Amino acid sequence: SIGHYVALKSKNGKFLSKSSNGKLICNKKDIKDAEILIMKYEGRYVTFKTKNGKYISAVNGTLEADKDKIGSSERFEIEWLNEDWFALKSNAGTYASVQKDGKIDVSQKNADENAQFSLIVKKVESLFEFLRL
Repeated sequence: SIGHYVALKSKNGKFLSKSSNGKLICNKKDIKDAEILIMKYEGRYVTFKTKNGKYISAVNGTLEADKDKIGSSERFEIEWLNEDWFALKSNAGTYASVQKDGKIDVSQKNADENAQFSLIVKKVESLFEFLRL
């Protein structure tokens, strides 16, 4: 399947970003390389991969980008809340939410305002372009 370049923006107006330790944090005002993810549909789930080729996982109550392969922790459901905002639901049934300091908590049972994201999408034009990543 063809993937899409995406960035995830939280209700706090900041973008989800991969930090140097591999954990994801939501504290960037602009979209640069660390904020670009490759989203692919895997049936009813989606997966996200960073530009350095690591998959995003919901592990230890947070989001990390350090996996080389897709397993259950790397699959997410996008649960649309309205036409602009969605919640990111982990395979464990918990939601990713942004804390006041920008850290991501993936233990919430409900999708409150802190668990809402919008999707900034740039469609990949060709399979060749996608495979070059």
